Amino acid sequence: MRKGTLATLDVPRPVPERTVPAPRILVVDDEPRIRDFVSRALTAAGYLVEVACDGASAMARAAGGGFALVVWTWSCRGSTGRRCWPS
Repeated sequence: MRKGTLATLDVPRPVPERTVPAPRILVVDDEPRIRDFVSRALTAAGYLVEVACDGASAMARAAGGGFALVVWTWSCRGSTGRRCWPS
């Protein structure tokens, strides 16, 4: 994060009594501090989180499927989220 950046992440918590596994979320960002911040917040909220640091590794992880959500930075080393998922 750049100096002076303010980030807030509000996420709903999964239902605690769930009988199925928590949703899997893929977090993609080439900046370690942002990737770690988002990952920790989602993990603390009870989600299963995987991370990727660039477009190629994100696409490799996503190819296996099973993610309820992919959080991808606007611009990322290797490829942008918009380029990989244009619609």
